[in-house]
Amino acid sequence: MIRVQMLFEEEAPWMDLRVDACEPPRRLAVSATDESGAWRMEVRLESRGAATELQLVRHLDSADTIPDAGPGWEHYLDLLTAAPAGTPRPDFADHRPAMPPACTELAGKFS
Repeated sequence: MIRVQMLFEEEAPWMDLRVDACEPPRRLAVSATDESGAWRMEVRLESRGAATELQLVRHLDSADTIPDAGPGWEHYLDLLTAAPAGTPRPDFADHRPAMPPACTELAGKFS
């Protein structure tokens, strides 16, 4: 079990994550249960020549959760991109109006 702080959430709460798999240097899988329910995610790293591809995988029990979860995860990916580039951090409010329609369309492809 590890504890992480969700710095970009309201009140920056702490949460417990269970490490389900740790396969250095290629894969880390974690899971948690919070007020939204149980969820699982993975970080996968793959060499691509001189670069490394990072895949962030959020496992969903239902495609119905994509419209609610999608904007938040897009925001975290944008934060991850901004950090090493030294660019300003994106504002979550910028994701909320634009993302739900695209996420709803994506959810329909998996239903």
